[in-house]
Amino acid sequence: MKTVEIITTGSELIQGEVTNTNATYISRELTRKGFGVLYHTTVGDEVVSLGGVIERAMERVDLVIITGGLGPTRDDVTREAVALACHRKLALNKESQAHIQELFRCRHQEMPESNLRQALLPEGATVIPNGMGTAPGFALFQKGREIICLPGVPEEMKKMFQEWVIPHLERLIPGKRHTLLRKLHVFGLPEALVGEKIAYLMAPEANPRAGTMVREGIITLRLQAEAGEEARAKNMLDGAEVEVRRLLGEAVFGVEDETLEDAAASLLMKHGLTITVAESCTGGLVCDLLTNVPGISKHLLEGVVVYTVRAKSLLTGLPEGRIEEMGIVTPEITKLLASSVRERTGADIGLAVTGVAGPTSPSPDISVGLVYIALATKKDCTVKEFRFSGTRKWIKLLAAKHALNMVRVRLLKW
Repeated sequence: MKTVEIITTGSELIQGEVTNTNATYISRELTRKGFGVLYHTTVGDEVVSLGGVIERAMERVDLVIITGGLGPTRDDVTREAVALACHRKLALNKESQAHIQELFRCRHQEMPESNLRQALLPEGATVIPNGMGTAPGFALFQKGREIICLPGVPEEMKKMFQEWVIPHLERLIPGKRHTLLRKLHVFGLPEALVGEKIAYLMAPEANPRAGTMVREGIITLRLQAEAGEEARAKNMLDGAEVEVRRLLGEAVFGVEDETLEDAAASLLMKHGLTITVAESCTGGLVCDLLTNVPGISKHLLEGVVVYTVRAKSLLTGLPEGRIEEMGIVTPEITKLLASSVRERTGADIGLAVTGVAGPTSPSPDISVGLVYIALATKKDCTVKEFRFSGTRKWIKLLAAKHALNMVRVRLLKW
């Protein structure tokens, strides 16, 4: 497996003004082709710093891909940095010069003299054509390593990558390998426990191999399989997915881009069931997530935000004083809300959420982050207690996701 380091240049990346999408794109494409991307490095617009980064990259990987710094201005220093790191001089490339001049002629614009800087390439470099802009890319070999430089503009970079870089690299790879990726999403288990259960799949030498990442409470398993034939790699992924589902059970809820709301909604649709939701601390977020799913209108009958004591009283029929005596954030009130909203609409399922999202609590007896979620059917009503921590927005999001997951898990046994 050829190893790769991706270097992205630009002070705007270092300072957080622009999201680095180029490295993500290149990593994904190279991984699919069987390359081992080992490093991402981002460096500002300074020639000595970039040159030093390139020198270190050539010491530790087979292939270095650089994006950015090929423009016409003084802060575009990739050409100079590569020349410095490789101990080569810059020379005017006549092919690139003609291309730049022709672009300006076709645009009926006078070419600034500074644009000719883009035609200066390290001696011995091969030009990578840029059909969209004035910045040519280039590639060169140095002491058994290859350096490929592409513009930082994502549209230009992607086109050049697909049209020149991928075919070029495929010619260099003896015995082509196929690498396939698949994402499985998990909810309701701690990341550490997930890691323990699938530990053997996370070993560096494993094939298929799994890795984990967490976002908004969702654990995503990245499965990767490599084989000489694509069909073989797919079969390996299929087998790994079956094993993960066996080990983690109902905690696995989706594949690739499937969300919790997708999973819950698809089960409602599968069973032909309806649901009604009463929300307090989540303020309508559960319904907002559900309505992201096309076709949910046949199954989501109603959503109400019962944020005040009066609203809870109107829904349940209990006097406001009685609700305050019972406590506005209690298992009993939450179950009553779920049952009441279901009975009022005739839905198959009633879902209710109460809690304290913070930053303060209305009572010293109730801690910030305390949440109750209740699910009512014609047969029974269950309630679960959760204790979250974090910002108000974060607590609301976790509460909504756990509510959706409670629906999903219940419907798996319907």
